[in-house]
Amino acid sequence: MAISDVVAENGVAASNDGGAWADCGAGAFQHDDYLQMMIAAGLADASIEFTHETGQGRHGAIVRASRPLE
Repeated sequence: MAISDVVAENGVAASNDGGAWADCGAGAFQHDDYLQMMIAAGLADASIEFTHETGQGRHGAIVRASRPLE
């Protein structure tokens, strides 16, 4: 699978600015947390490639993983 998403750099906390609830980066997962969730879901070859900056410490990204072969 490959999806486009907003991913936060490690150490960048989610925004708790009440007005930012609709900001696409406000609840962005941190890079390493995102990878760990994909691995915990049983996906293989998980990777995150930052493509462009969308805000301070947040980036548009291509998120990839595959289903392990059985």
